[in-house]
Amino acid sequence: MSCETRESPSDFKRITGAYEKGILKKFPTEEAYLKADAEFRTAHTEFQRKHKRSETPNPRPDQPMGARNFRRPSGLNELMFSQTTPYILRGIIWYQGEATCGPESETSTH
Repeated sequence: MSCETRESPSDFKRITGAYEKGILKKFPTEEAYLKADAEFRTAHTEFQRKHKRSETPNPRPDQPMGARNFRRPSGLNELMFSQTTPYILRGIIWYQGEATCGPESETSTH
């Protein structure tokens, strides 16, 4: 979802308005968010280091919700998909897997 769609008067505004209110409560300034994001990156690096050495790592840190988090409204589009706009696609390969299919499904006969 693009920023324009997200900010247009629609049902999205109800959802994104609540999201933005919650973010402003948690991070009233951009500096507060950037500090929390830097702390997350440090903790995540430490988590990965311990995991690679087979040490018992601390619990996996959660990335703070905000401008750099792809899980925020329209974050996936802005941080990942929009970067592919200069490219021309001729096709897409999609493999979802069949791990949840039982032996009685149609896929087992292929």
